[in-house]
Amino acid sequence: MDLKALESKLRECLGSKIPVYAVVAVIGSTEHGAVDPLHGILAARKRLEKDGLSFVIHADAAWGGYFASMLVERPTREELFADSSNVPALSLSAHTETQLLAFKNADSITIDPHKCVCVLPPLSWK
Repeated sequence: MDLKALESKLRECLGSKIPVYAVVAVIGSTEHGAVDPLHGILAARKRLEKDGLSFVIHADAAWGGYFASMLVERPTREELFADSSNVPALSLSAHTETQLLAFKNADSITIDPHKCVCVLPPLSWK
């Protein structure tokens, strides 16, 4: 996803008074494992809210959600060998890890490849 193009389109909607309900970030597409910039979408919403536009952000993490469960703090070499129960951390790109850690700020997240949606508590409307 091109964040500049997304924010430009959202600003067009704001200027034309076209309501925006949601932006969906795909975190681990089925075909290619692509990861949209959820962290950047959240930052864009914060900027746009100052100008009067807010929207729900949904993270379609049908596949990426499983990887999020494997994120662990990487132990030091000494800690790794001191405890035989340590499992090596999942090797993800910094981009992907940043997006997975941003899940906590999404309004809803799909975490099952069968596309069930878990909806977080209602947003507070101003």
